[in-house]
Amino acid sequence: MVIQCWLRSGRQLCCTASALSDDGRKLMRIDEAIRELQRSDPGSAQLSAFYPAIDCLCQAFLDGPVSVRERIIAATKTARIPLLGYAWYSAEEAVRTGAPDRVIRGLTALVIEGGTEDLRDSIMRLAVLFHSAVLLQMDAGRVFADAARCSNNSALADEIRLFPGRTPEARDLPAFMVRGRGNGREFRYEFEGASYQPKGRRLWPWQKRR
Repeated sequence: MVIQCWLRSGRQLCCTASALSDDGRKLMRIDEAIRELQRSDPGSAQLSAFYPAIDCLCQAFLDGPVSVRERIIAATKTARIPLLGYAWYSAEEAVRTGAPDRVIRGLTALVIEGGTEDLRDSIMRLAVLFHSAVLLQMDAGRVFADAARCSNNSALADEIRLFPGRTPEARDLPAFMVRGRGNGREFRYEFEGASYQPKGRRLWPWQKRR
């Protein structure tokens, strides 16, 4: 009996140590991904160079507790442009590879970015992510609602949650001067007309139609 108890306790200790070791490795990966974003200048590199780090952070955000999510959000405030680029890339990659989880990761990147400067930038990414979700026959309403619950910005959370319920005129790609082109691995989203919205411009086409 004593030997059995000792063996059982030993197994429990080993399992606990293993779990702690796994948690430690996860935190190390998160810290490394954060450092990768923080020490790089988005203006001097291709955005795709940041995507492996963002991919790691998105997965950690989805899997982690609130404390991990808050840590990631706080540490990536200077990574706005790569996060927005990753969301757009994820929408394209979801269709190219037929992978619904890419839509979820793209939404996660928007939640991490938090709509910090201009919600219109986030909303345009919502449009392509929604279009990809529809193409992949996902339950867009549920997926967007799940992402909205993770946002600590109430305005962004509302935009994410309500986007699938917009009228087609305010939700479809033409409202954002965007179209999907190509098939399979060649699929991509492209701007039609002006690709830049100057700061002085207050309304997107979809806002004028409301």
